[in-house]
Amino acid sequence: MFRLRAVNEVIEESIRYLRHHPSVKRVSLIHALNKISGETVYSAVMLPPFPKSTMDGYAVKSSNCSSASPSSPVILKIKKESILAGEKGNTLGENEAIRIEVFYQKALTLLYQ
Repeated sequence: MFRLRAVNEVIEESIRYLRHHPSVKRVSLIHALNKISGETVYSAVMLPPFPKSTMDGYAVKSSNCSSASPSSPVILKIKKESILAGEKGNTLGENEAIRIEVFYQKALTLLYQ
């Protein structure tokens, strides 16, 4: 004969049987390629030693890009490879762009004429 059980009791018992417990094994760094770490890994050194994304974007004139679409992209000339956020004296001409890197956590304030 079957005993009726509470829904919560059945769910808890089911979860115990359904949980996946992958095995963890140590491998050399050379053999770790395409493997998933079994624990959180932290670097001993912070590189770079300041908050930075790989690349923060491009400064462009909206009037140069207003006609762009996936089927008809606008080609812009990179005027400068990289500038610091807040660097003064950079202006954009027609069909130009500047690659932006932000080396610190401040609002990007670049004014272009």
